[in-house]
Amino acid sequence: MPNGGPGHCGTCKFNSKNDGKKGYPEIEKEGDAYCVIRKFKIPKPLWTYCDNHNQDEKTKPIGPVYIIDSHPYEKKVWKPEADK
Repeated sequence: MPNGGPGHCGTCKFNSKNDGKKGYPEIEKEGDAYCVIRKFKIPKPLWTYCDNHNQDEKTKPIGPVYIIDSHPYEKKVWKPEADK
């Protein structure tokens, strides 16, 4: 379980593996996790975060993408904020 709190890409409806629904994908589902609004592969969905996670209708990227890659569990900017 991720330690960066809720809102990770693993449960995001914008994760291609989740078929537009919030919640956990089938772990064994084939293919890469892909952010459908930011247009990139998500290598570690349970350790990757952004502010779009809780947005129901917003389909434009909000803020940067964060990743947690080491202990202590702190979010670090992985991809900077999208162009406005």
